[in-house]
Amino acid sequence: MSKDKKILHIFPESMQLEQFLIYMKEKYPQVEHDFIIIDIGGSGEATRIKEHFYEIFKITNISTFKPTDALVLCKRLRDSKAYDNIIFHSLYLNYLLLALFFNKKAVRRATFIIWGVQDAGPFFVPETKSKYKIAGWFYEKLRSVIIPEFKYIGTVLDADYDKVKKLYGVTAANKKCKYMLGAFNNKEQAEKKNRKHINIQAGHSGYKVTSTLETLDTLSKFKDEDIRIFSPLSYGDEKYIQEVIKKGKEIFGKKFIPITKQMSGTNFIKFISSMDIYIHNALVQMGLANVFTNIAYRSKVYLNAEGAVYDEYTNIWGYTVSKVSDIREQSFEEFIYLCPEEAEKNKLISDYHGDAEDMKAVWDNLLES
Repeated sequence: MSKDKKILHIFPESMQLEQFLIYMKEKYPQVEHDFIIIDIGGSGEATRIKEHFYEIFKITNISTFKPTDALVLCKRLRDSKAYDNIIFHSLYLNYLLLALFFNKKAVRRATFIIWGVQDAGPFFVPETKSKYKIAGWFYEKLRSVIIPEFKYIGTVLDADYDKVKKLYGVTAANKKCKYMLGAFNNKEQAEKKNRKHINIQAGHSGYKVTSTLETLDTLSKFKDEDIRIFSPLSYGDEKYIQEVIKKGKEIFGKKFIPITKQMSGTNFIKFISSMDIYIHNALVQMGLANVFTNIAYRSKVYLNAEGAVYDEYTNIWGYTVSKVSDIREQSFEEFIYLCPEEAEKNKLISDYHGDAEDMKAVWDNLLES
């Protein structure tokens, strides 16, 4: 790759962020990377990362809570001619759409990487907040104008490209995408702790489409077993988050542990490595990092058999996972049992998808766009 290449990344605060910065530093030291980090949770994690990497990358920390920052982003995009490539890592934040609407020249040179249901469309509206429906209609109109203008569309799941092509008439070339998660690093592999209780992860966020309330209902039959149920709820619909916490405490008492603060990438890996079971009950494409990392750490994974993630992971990638719908008929022993041969097969597949050479080839292609 050319040494004088200059690339601008627009990246939301997330558990992938720190791993991505480290990967770019190690694999592409000759490339000048600039980052705009969007602080979406107000936790201060984006600021911490900015301070930690300030000597390596030019980082602008932008908060979604400050309208003036939208103007800063608009100016950065207007001045983006100096960059050989612009990469938008996700696009579901509302004011990004506004900034892009007024900077279509930048869009036509950029790559948009789809992260999930929020990106693949139509515009994601929290079901419990009907007041957002008008705003949702407005932002969906913006998406229909902006998304077809991108030079390239990057996807983790093939189905996401088919969806935006159908919804928005996208003609841009599709580029394969992968992210560097801790599960890709074999040195981070951790054995399950020698303990008696079973750790269960229920869902990954506080959106209604995760069906976490339904998951808790399904698990209620095991409330007297020696289990701990962890539910990540650091972002999403606040009303739904409170409903999940209330129901979890009512059914499971102290066995239910809600996680309401955003985890760093390192803490996320430590958390996943301690899980025995992960239940992903969403129908839509979301939470892929949680699914993949749990599989890589040999957790037993339950997916909604009617969902897009189940189809991709089983029929296309070849993983062996369990169905959420089967839990109601299972005994506790059946629920927690993971066939060692299936776990090893899944681990081998995850190693292949996290292969260092393949990962490098993917990002060589994306950065050369």
